[in-house]
Amino acid sequence: MRLDQGINDYLPPNGGIASRIAPTPSGFLHAGNAYNFILTYLLTRSVNGILHLRIDDYDLSRYRQEFVQNIFDVLEFLGLECDKGPTCTSDFEQNF
Repeated sequence: MRLDQGINDYLPPNGGIASRIAPTPSGFLHAGNAYNFILTYLLTRSVNGILHLRIDDYDLSRYRQEFVQNIFDVLEFLGLECDKGPTCTSDFEQNF
């Protein structure tokens, strides 16, 4: 959470759940990532929750921009939309 945001920005207004998809851009995604994304998305949407995209970039030695782009490509291919978090590679690199 950034200091300029309140905790209520992260919680659903109806008291539902807040969940996240948190891929790591240290390699291209695989079928297990896609399966996890789909299950998390379906669970969150089934209870009218808020879904966050949090890209974990702690492994800077293996970080590559094409791995971040791959995350957005996979989400688009699967038809999954997140409510919070970066919306594209440049948004991630500039704001997160």
